[in-house]
Amino acid sequence: MKAKAIDAFIRNEREAKLAVWADRLAERFAERAAKHDREGSFPFENFEELKAAGYAKLTLSEEQGGDGLSLYEWLSVQERLARGDGSTALSAGWHGGMMLHYRETDIWPEPSYSAFCRDVAASGAMINKFASERATGSPTRGGRPQTTAVRVEGGWKLTGRKTYSTLSPLLTDYIVSAGIEGSPEVGDFIIRLGGSDAAEAQTEAGSPFSPDGGALPSPEEIARRAEASARGAAELRAAAGVTLEETWDTLGMRATGSHDIVLENTFVPDEQVMGIYMPGQPKGGVDDGDGWMLHIPACYLGIALAARDYALNFAKNYTPNSLKEPIATLPHIRQWIGQIDSELRLARTALYDIADRWDRLPEERASMRPEFGWVKYNATHLAAQAVDKAMKIVGGASLSRNVPLERYYRDVRAGLHNPPMEDAVLHMLARAALEE
Repeated sequence: MKAKAIDAFIRNEREAKLAVWADRLAERFAERAAKHDREGSFPFENFEELKAAGYAKLTLSEEQGGDGLSLYEWLSVQERLARGDGSTALSAGWHGGMMLHYRETDIWPEPSYSAFCRDVAASGAMINKFASERATGSPTRGGRPQTTAVRVEGGWKLTGRKTYSTLSPLLTDYIVSAGIEGSPEVGDFIIRLGGSDAAEAQTEAGSPFSPDGGALPSPEEIARRAEASARGAAELRAAAGVTLEETWDTLGMRATGSHDIVLENTFVPDEQVMGIYMPGQPKGGVDDGDGWMLHIPACYLGIALAARDYALNFAKNYTPNSLKEPIATLPHIRQWIGQIDSELRLARTALYDIADRWDRLPEERASMRPEFGWVKYNATHLAAQAVDKAMKIVGGASLSRNVPLERYYRDVRAGLHNPPMEDAVLHMLARAALEE
């Protein structure tokens, strides 16, 4: 059987196991994607399946109880998950990427880091960083947070509102940036609403590398866990002075749960302070170039691959009564298919090449930051172009909400608004060129 395009970057048996594992999850996610997109609801079931399959610990080091995936390996997982549901892949990617980032940089101080890693390995705990605010815009622009941290006995109290808080309906652990009261400094604070005590006892999470390949519980059990997870997170938020305001109602990526989180004198003990620093200054630790953020282009390329596959299947099987053969025989259809594959091969080659270099050359990671930017810039634009052409192949039917193409069309455009921002990437590339 001829190899599929999605498999072009699988290099060995380990990566093949990851592919099978991720594809099985993506199939389950695809069954629910249209419902959650239409409702704008959070896919708790998907995340319970991710937890059960062992996703949360993929990028955790083996010493901390994880699978120790490389960046290259993890991006292949993200791309495949996005073929099933882009919202789920992007949302989960923030957790997976941050665990990879903290594994490589030593920014998260002990013993807090090891304690959280134990919860990730044992119960599938997940985390994200909430930094965006309406007044500051994207945190990559450097605005000072209006969320304020006030010193109190034994720790800090945080008050403020965070926007674009992806995974907020699910999480009971997150990192929040806040300005220090009476100081120009800014801090990163780890809010743990429940910790390991809040984790529901369940069987040990699976793994892509276990004999059963991370077998999943029954749909009924997943539904039970999903309901318990939603209820438990809501109860912990209420007890800690954290409010979830459901503000996320967008064109695309509607199921990421990127609502507003409101903190009202939320207490953070001293041992959960990740760091306090002057804006613009390094946060310490090792500079990894933020290679983990390549999960963003990987996600949008996965969406584009799903659109490609749908269009290919349509072209090979649709024969209007004006033709005697499927439309795949028509020159202009073949041209669009060729352009799609050219665009996706170009973007994916760049993605996996830089990921491989990041894995092999840790001493050069900090200098790769401009390359990460242009990989994301090109991948998101080429992914959008590929989806556009897939819709041309399918024609007017692609606009129907009964087929997934219109969702892919909306979802893939969100990539243009994820960091790093386009103007910043192009400015960085221009500066590098002018400084040669």
